[in-house]
Amino acid sequence: MKDWERERYLTYSRLNSFQKKVRSAQKIIESAFAKFSSWAVSCSFGKDSLVLLDLVFSVRPCAVIFKDSGYCLPETYEAMRECEKRYGFETQVKQTDMSWEEILDRFGLPGINRTDAQQKKAVQAIKKDVLTEFAKELGFMGIFWGLRSQEAKGREMLLRCKGHTFLNETTGLWYCAPLHNWTADDVWAYIISRDLPYPKFYDYQQGDKARDWIRNTGWASTDGANRGRLVWLKRYYPDLYKKLSAKFPEVRNYV
Repeated sequence: MKDWERERYLTYSRLNSFQKKVRSAQKIIESAFAKFSSWAVSCSFGKDSLVLLDLVFSVRPCAVIFKDSGYCLPETYEAMRECEKRYGFETQVKQTDMSWEEILDRFGLPGINRTDAQQKKAVQAIKKDVLTEFAKELGFMGIFWGLRSQEAKGREMLLRCKGHTFLNETTGLWYCAPLHNWTADDVWAYIISRDLPYPKFYDYQQGDKARDWIRNTGWASTDGANRGRLVWLKRYYPDLYKKLSAKFPEVRNYV
């Protein structure tokens, strides 16, 4: 991150409106713990999760769960190790049952030949059901997650209808989203002003607001292929790109 960007976020972090959001998020977390103590932080170790993690631990220590696809970008695992040292926890990891090759063979390549129906099945099988069941197996009653309304219309509607803390009667778990009304500027102002470690792939972006669009997905994800995702992968992770394109040659059509 360039010096001028850091200064911008540091200046932003001094605004009363930002400090009010921080206090409000902490109060939401305190209220969640007042309901019961068996909460876990669902952490991907991306930018939003890192802010969530620090906010929760500023209130009280908490269990941390991580859904490991097995093909996260290298800096994700580095961020996890740094956070474990910083906050003194051991991440409870749930491994994916399928390899990245099996996932793409079964559900297709996102952004290339995966249908909407396949995408829904993939998300359910790879992310939602797995982490929910893992949390329940470990005996947690609630999950803190870094959901933000700004990220997608669906998330905005969910949080508007359900609120920042709610019980999902289908899963039987409580969910708490302390960052529900945070913007990307809020997130980065918090990271820089608190000197939080973050994966350096966020600095591999180009253009205005470039850090906002990247998702902490794995290197085997082709989502956004027609928007330069694979060009980006080849440039910054050439060995991983070679591994992906060797198994699925069709990705070369997007580079």
